[in-house]
Amino acid sequence: MNEMTMEEEKNIIAQAKTDYQAFDYLYEKYMPAIFRYVMYRVYNQETAEDIVSTVFYKAMKNISLFKWRKIPF
Repeated sequence: MNEMTMEEEKNIIAQAKTDYQAFDYLYEKYMPAIFRYVMYRVYNQETAEDIVSTVFYKAMKNISLFKWRKIPF
């Protein structure tokens, strides 16, 4: 996946607030790094998958509360 500028990511986030399909980009970009971190902490693939699933569910559910602070999502 090619890198996007901060402005492009800001626009994706704004779009994801009204279109959950736009959230796919955020999931695809950030899930691998979050999964690696959780795996490092819990040492169990099934548990890590459950945690990451919960993290992204909550992020998607509450995307409307996200405030842009000029840092990546």
